[in-house]
Amino acid sequence: MRRLLWIPLISIFILTSASSITIASQKNLPIIRTAASSIYYNYYSPDRAIDGDNNTYWIGHPAEPSWWITFDLGALNHIGNINIKWYASYFIPLDYDIQISSDGYNWEDVFTDIQGVYDPQGEVRAINRKTRYIRLHIDEITFFAPLLREFSVYKITVPHTFTFQANLQDRDGLPLNGTYTLTFRLYDTETGGTPLWQEVHQEIDIQDGLLQVELGSITPFDYLSFDRQYWLGIEVASDNEMTPRFKLTSTPYAFISEE
Repeated sequence: MRRLLWIPLISIFILTSASSITIASQKNLPIIRTAASSIYYNYYSPDRAIDGDNNTYWIGHPAEPSWWITFDLGALNHIGNINIKWYASYFIPLDYDIQISSDGYNWEDVFTDIQGVYDPQGEVRAINRKTRYIRLHIDEITFFAPLLREFSVYKITVPHTFTFQANLQDRDGLPLNGTYTLTFRLYDTETGGTPLWQEVHQEIDIQDGLLQVELGSITPFDYLSFDRQYWLGIEVASDNEMTPRFKLTSTPYAFISEE
């Protein structure tokens, strides 16, 4: 079992340590920038499917053999779910595809040959991909033409914090107890170097040796890309930093997934 030794004053050993990312969440994008479609019926244009009003809707032109409606998010985003609210059960597609694209020209199928589901709360589909454009390509409908009330997109966001836990003991092997100020620093080198980030946690209560802090909760990781290896340095009170530094495991590198 690895030990991290902090030397001059108390001589603390970290007997166990772990790091874990906080749970990713989804939030509704403020708005889809634009929507476009194949020929639509009368004044029921594609922008009506993104206006936030369930009483308006897009209608594909009934004379068309197939239809498409495309939504532009304005930039690449890591998408979680989409929510499709069809007008009614007799206007849902019997056969359609959901496609994504980063440039609006080259399309990739996420779902193919699926049947629409009518639900007043919407038909939810998991995308879980990075994209800018999302397209519904409809080949067959139940009646008349496809009618779409609203189309919503949910973006996956990764909180920029992670939990650090350690089991601290003094030089006699007894669990540490008391209140301490701890300074945490991140480096891109195992030894030496200049801290890339620093955060001070005041008056941390340690009982039975258990230390748990949420790093990034005081000083955000605004300037760290998490696209390389980092090491965590820990300093208790005003003494020297413990050695060796703690090598971060892969979990915090989930930050890079939203870039």
